[in-house]
Amino acid sequence: MREYLELEFAPIRYELRGFDYDLEKIIDDWVLMGFLVGNDFIPHLPNLHISEGALPLLYKTYMEILPTLDGYINEGGTLNLRRFEMFMEKLGQQDLDHYEQVRDDIMYLETKRGIKSTRDLQEWKAEGDEISELLEPDVSTPCKDSGLASLLKSADELCLDDDSDDNSDDFMNFKKEYYKEKMEYVDVTPEVMRDQAEGYVRAIQWNLNYYYNGCCSWSWFYPHHYAPYISDIKGFTDLKLEFDMGKPFLPYEQLLGVLPAASKKLLPEAYHGLMTEENSIIIDYYPEKFETDLNGKKQAWEAVVKIPFIDEVSNIKI
Repeated sequence: MREYLELEFAPIRYELRGFDYDLEKIIDDWVLMGFLVGNDFIPHLPNLHISEGALPLLYKTYMEILPTLDGYINEGGTLNLRRFEMFMEKLGQQDLDHYEQVRDDIMYLETKRGIKSTRDLQEWKAEGDEISELLEPDVSTPCKDSGLASLLKSADELCLDDDSDDNSDDFMNFKKEYYKEKMEYVDVTPEVMRDQAEGYVRAIQWNLNYYYNGCCSWSWFYPHHYAPYISDIKGFTDLKLEFDMGKPFLPYEQLLGVLPAASKKLLPEAYHGLMTEENSIIIDYYPEKFETDLNGKKQAWEAVVKIPFIDEVSNIKI
């Protein structure tokens, strides 16, 4: 693996200025980039899918931006916020590229269907909802037509103004619809966007601490099922990244937090009722029916499982 990584990033060996080429530090940055496509603790960034070229995009962006920086981004498990923000700004350009691709695809369909107005598009999209229902994936099979289903959903999110020539306004509205639909914000304010950016950066730093130095907070968790748009992760250079260490869950508390009710037999019998009885203080965390969202993925097992996050206080009081 190390040899392959050395070959991957060899093109920038002689392009760095003011600091030395160091494979060990490049590998540290490579680990950081891997977090951006999601892991056990944080969701992937929008439209960054490994199966659709996310890793080559990350590496290309990194090799373009690193020669303009004054050092590496991941400093032994600590984010250099200024350099990370510059990397994210460069990577964020792909958000606009994705938007323009979706817009062009929808406008192409408008032309093919003879759609001339947003109202026509919405009527066509309503008809398409019937198709979308048929495209819901079986739990054991890939959703072969998820691209069409995703495009139909994008027709709602795009909200093109028939008389608008301002691409930037349309792009901002496109992103706002994402936050309203996915994260259920009523109003997408500057405070919301700042919280989204800082929350994601904090998540990256927690992950780096976890893998490089050990857990820096037992109570921290990423409080959203979705990540913000890359281009919205900005303005965090002066962010103070501090964590409350807290205390780890006891073993059975930890299992209550990660197992579904169907796996209750893995716990002592005394705990079973907490996962199944209506009067249990944590019964809401074990719904029998729940929503899933492919969110751009193709396999059912990759879907976002939209169940509530467990309240640490409720769990500890048991």
